[in-house]
Amino acid sequence: MVIILDAHGYRIELQPQSGATVLSATWTKPGGQVIALLERLDTPDAGLQSGCFVMVPFVNRIADGRFTFEGRDYSMPVNRPEPAVAIHGFSRDRPWQVMSASPDHAILQDTVSSGEHPWRYTVTMHVSIRQKGVRIALTLQNDGTEPLPFGMGLHPFIPYGPDTTITFAANGSFPSDHRGLPIAPLARPDGLACGETVPVQAWRGTDRCYLGWFTQAAMIHWPDRESAMVLSADGVFKHVHLFAPKDRNVFCVEPVSHFPDAINRPFLGCDAAMAVLAPGESMSGSMELAAEGL
Repeated sequence: MVIILDAHGYRIELQPQSGATVLSATWTKPGGQVIALLERLDTPDAGLQSGCFVMVPFVNRIADGRFTFEGRDYSMPVNRPEPAVAIHGFSRDRPWQVMSASPDHAILQDTVSSGEHPWRYTVTMHVSIRQKGVRIALTLQNDGTEPLPFGMGLHPFIPYGPDTTITFAANGSFPSDHRGLPIAPLARPDGLACGETVPVQAWRGTDRCYLGWFTQAAMIHWPDRESAMVLSADGVFKHVHLFAPKDRNVFCVEPVSHFPDAINRPFLGCDAAMAVLAPGESMSGSMELAAEGL
């Protein structure tokens, strides 16, 4: 089953049974040219390497699939064995329930309770098309009986060409070890995060989280397609993770609520930490994609 939203020049395809993943997002220019805002995902069963997927109840990596909170030890499955980490949460691999759908919006939900990990939660995703762009909003609620650390994020894959550029600004980032886990000390903004316009091609191989995403927005220019896109975020998405694999012409601008393995690394500081939600408490954030011609 694929849900199709089509309004105001934008077209979105969602697959509820594969983690409510956004399979594709396009924008049709006034002249009729179709611009891919996300790299299309044709085979979600083979792995979520394109489109856009949800990360809950944590983002990125947790070392060894273990953490300690308020004196109690917790564990979860290690779903990336080689670096020995749990990664990107659980809901991206689960079928979601469709709560409602129309030509310009869809609401999907996943309720999780498992003996394999400590979290009990409900995550709701509201995808809507408005005249100014596509909005993906998440709300994550603690359904458990005890407070626990929670986090969430979105993982969009964006295509790029030889002249594609990105502009955004952040406070800085922490260097990472060989497992992709942050280590001290905090580094000042590099050439990618200082507010200057830089070519995406030059940052191939980047896999880094940036602290304090100032405007919660990034501007992407595709000169070869005479188009641009503003990717913006709000709510708990106060950090941004940049990932550009070496072997593909895609990059990811991931709005996230916390740093990789923040639950095990208090030296990252409270701004980088997961949010502790009491039973029944929730957190919310959204990402918007707004395209324009050049």
